[in-house]
Amino acid sequence: MTTESKTIDQQIAEIMTLMNCTIPQKDTMYFNETTSAINSKAIILNYKPSYCLGDTLIVQVEMFNYLGKRKTYGGDFLQARIFSPKLGAGASGRIKDFNNGTYNIYFTLFWKGPVQISILLMHPSEGVSLLWKGRNMGYNYISFTGKFLNKNQEVQTECGFYLNSQQEKCKYVDRKYREVFYCIKLPEVPCEAFISLNSENTRYTYLTNENKTLFSKSNIGIEIPKQVGSIDVLNCPSKSAFYIVFLLV
Repeated sequence: MTTESKTIDQQIAEIMTLMNCTIPQKDTMYFNETTSAINSKAIILNYKPSYCLGDTLIVQVEMFNYLGKRKTYGGDFLQARIFSPKLGAGASGRIKDFNNGTYNIYFTLFWKGPVQISILLMHPSEGVSLLWKGRNMGYNYISFTGKFLNKNQEVQTECGFYLNSQQEKCKYVDRKYREVFYCIKLPEVPCEAFISLNSENTRYTYLTNENKTLFSKSNIGIEIPKQVGSIDVLNCPSKSAFYIVFLLV
């Protein structure tokens, strides 16, 4: 293995390790103990009657489960944004996870006038954990079929990231990301004759019936209640010049 490929592998390993550390490892899950958007709450930490263009709005979110108990770990998938239906404007917030059930969301106020706030719970941390688990063990549950050109005839063979077979294989390497993909080699058909790939999900699922409820449509993208639905942003003269210079730098 070259020095360059080692460096890439090390970078990938470091990123995967970091992601593993941020995702709660939940081997067992009871629905009532998962994050409830309705029971959670969002408050504005730096509330005031009006804000200036360019100010930072800070919203704190505290998560609770369906039993009304406060969450003690993070990892929830939140979608936070501010928007103005009248202007057709919108911006995302930067989310800081304190890993104890509390999140701070930072919004930069880019336009003046009424600004509305939306914070959605897309998936609870328990659902994120299940998705991550599936991502790391799901290669075997997607079947791949490779199509090759044998003279004037198209032929097919089994392909995948992991093939449990002693047969000779064609090996395809993504040199940039060091990912490897295989196809069972067909007799007298060169590996270079590969022309297309099809994939389909198998019928296997690693989710229990209780797990599946987390991913039903009624439990995805639920609005978290807020004390204040909208704020007012003004074009403050004293800050306008500074904000323009900031944008130009």
